[in-house]
Amino acid sequence: MAEIAKTADQALQVLATVIDDGPVTAQQVASTLGLNRTVTHRLLTTLQARGFVRKHGSDYSAGPFFLKAAQRAWPTVFSQARSVVRELAEVHGETVLLTVADGDQAVAIDQVIAEKHPVRVGYPIGERHPLAVGASGRAILGYLEPRQLERILDSIIEADEVARVRRGLNDLHRDGYAES
Repeated sequence: MAEIAKTADQALQVLATVIDDGPVTAQQVASTLGLNRTVTHRLLTTLQARGFVRKHGSDYSAGPFFLKAAQRAWPTVFSQARSVVRELAEVHGETVLLTVADGDQAVAIDQVIAEKHPVRVGYPIGERHPLAVGASGRAILGYLEPRQLERILDSIIEADEVARVRRGLNDLHRDGYAES
C-alpha cells in the first residue's frame, strides 16, 4: 500500500467525525479520534476556512462546500427537487421554499415565489434562521435525531417558547406539514 499523508488523513478523519456525529465540539472530536486538542482545533479551523465545516458557537457541523459539491455531483437530484418545489407552488398558489439544515439554522437553498397574490413573500437564497423559527425550520427540526433536537430545544431560554415549539412539532407529526 502506498504511504498516506498523515495530516491529510487526520483532517479527513476529523471531517468524517463532524459529518457522522455533528454538531460536535472540538473537544468531542479530539476525544473520539484520540487526537491532541491543539491539532484538532487547527484541523477544524482549516476545514472551516475552506467551507468543509461550519462553526456555531462551540459546535461544528458540515459546511456549505457539500451543498456545492452535491449540486455538481448530482445535478439531477437538484433539478428533481426544483420540479417538486415548482409543482407545489403551482398546486397551492403559495411560495415554496427548499430549506436545508446547517447546524442549528435553516438555510434557504431554492424557492419558487407564488405569482397569484399581489403581496409576495420571498427569501434571499442563503437566508438563515433558527430551526425552531418558521415552518421550514420546524419541518426540519421535527425529523432530527433526538439528541440534536434536545440540544436545540435546550438552547431556547424561555420555557413558554420550548412548549410552543414542542406543540408545533406534535402538529407537524400529526398533520405531515408545518405552517407559519
